Amino acid sequence: MKDDIKRTPLEEAGIWVGRVSRRRFQLCEMLLEQMGVGPGQVPILTELDYHGEMTQRELAEHTHVTAATISGTLKRMEKAGIVYRSDDNRDARVSIVRLTEKGKVVACQACQQFHRTDSFMMDGFTDEECETLVGYLERMRENINSAMEKINRGEE
Repeated sequence: MKDDIKRTPLEEAGIWVGRVSRRRFQLCEMLLEQMGVGPGQVPILTELDYHGEMTQRELAEHTHVTAATISGTLKRMEKAGIVYRSDDNRDARVSIVRLTEKGKVVACQACQQFHRTDSFMMDGFTDEECETLVGYLERMRENINSAMEKINRGEE
């Protein structure tokens, strides 16, 4: 990066939001890797922990991945003893996915690693500063959602 480049405050803020987001993800990925959990498995663990059981198709929709991707990831997770699949009683073409007891423990530990990551990231911040930051981030998310809706409607 060249020192003579002048950025607007808007550009600088966007760059820093991206940098922090990537580094947070990298730190969390490092902690999860120590547990043997890949980043693609976390959304599956989270969804199953919350819902209890889901069809393979529902999991793909909720985690925003293709059927092929979810199938491969579930195969690895099944081999590791984290999830198990069974046929739906009403439709043998449908696979129901559940966490095993080991999977429930892994889901809890993964959640703890996210909390640990956030603890590292927010070290030295007061509760008030965290609340202010959350307000800013909520506004950013709302702005992004609004922009996406406009673009989907062809207005941008």
